[in-house]
Amino acid sequence: MASNEENRKKFAKSAIDFINKYYFDGIDIDWEYPESGDKENFAKLLKASFFVDLKAVSNKKLVTIATASDSVKINAGYDVSEIAKSVDFVNVMTYDFHGSWEQKTGQNSPLFAPSGDSTKFNTADAMKYWAENGMPSEKLIVGIATYGRGWILNDPNDTKCGAPGSAAPGRQYTNAAGMAAYYEICKMDGIRKWDDTQKVPYILKDNLWYGYDDIQSINGKMNWLKENGFGGAFIWALDMDDFKGICSDGKKYPLLNAIKNGLEGKEITTIPSKPENTGETKPPKIKTTTPKSDITISDNNKNDFACPSSNGLFRDPKNCSKFYQCSNGTPFSMNCPTGLNWNDNIKY
Repeated sequence: MASNEENRKKFAKSAIDFINKYYFDGIDIDWEYPESGDKENFAKLLKASFFVDLKAVSNKKLVTIATASDSVKINAGYDVSEIAKSVDFVNVMTYDFHGSWEQKTGQNSPLFAPSGDSTKFNTADAMKYWAENGMPSEKLIVGIATYGRGWILNDPNDTKCGAPGSAAPGRQYTNAAGMAAYYEICKMDGIRKWDDTQKVPYILKDNLWYGYDDIQSINGKMNWLKENGFGGAFIWALDMDDFKGICSDGKKYPLLNAIKNGLEGKEITTIPSKPENTGETKPPKIKTTTPKSDITISDNNKNDFACPSSNGLFRDPKNCSKFYQCSNGTPFSMNCPTGLNWNDNIKY
């Protein structure tokens, strides 16, 4: 698709038609991963004339990419200085640095390298590499994992990072060997330990070892990314956070809220993951607040609004601080963010 100009234009036009039809904010291109033969073509794809037109028509529309964190893949497939001219943000997938494909334990998404490690498989080195190769720091977005990577330890008494092991069995819901969602890890009732070199926790339960992120490690990452001038953070994935609040005193999405609060500089008030038995490694209390969403949904079944078309966003004819989101012909009444009114020119 990216190999010639005609195909690139065809893809860009179809993508933009889709964005405009369904009122999306833009497009995120997740190509895992361009190889050396596609390096030039990938940069050209992002410069396709229709994407340029998209930016010219409305600077509200975004063109973003999801990218590798491994310097070898970066060198092979990304013309960083050229890509920087075409994209708004670069979502760097700073996770899966280690996993059960290796026969030893390792942190899924460490902030820094462990002692004696020279692989640069960590968040700080990956982000630094993109910046050093020409991507403006403010366009670089740090990836945060809401899941962990796990092993069965060969020797339950050898619990260090780097201890020999094999893939942990799948958990109840995710059911994938060697990984578990945060909402599964946080209720394991294991012993939580803190890796002060890599600035991330791990949990021990019988002969199981999982490296993951929690509120404490995410706060550290948010402080670090702000100090280094990076643009923000994204998560993979929303449905693996504690969306029911089972480990956070009923507070839903604790990891997502930790990111939001950290970027906004808000204080914190709760301990990460209530059910975790932290043993002698209990971290200091971390404060957090649970923010209220700016956009609220009203009682959607008690209105007389008729959707002009099956899908899309439409102004509320009776109240300029509200709008309707129509989904398959059903109108959902929504409030604009505080202090804002509906703009009929941009349809938002």
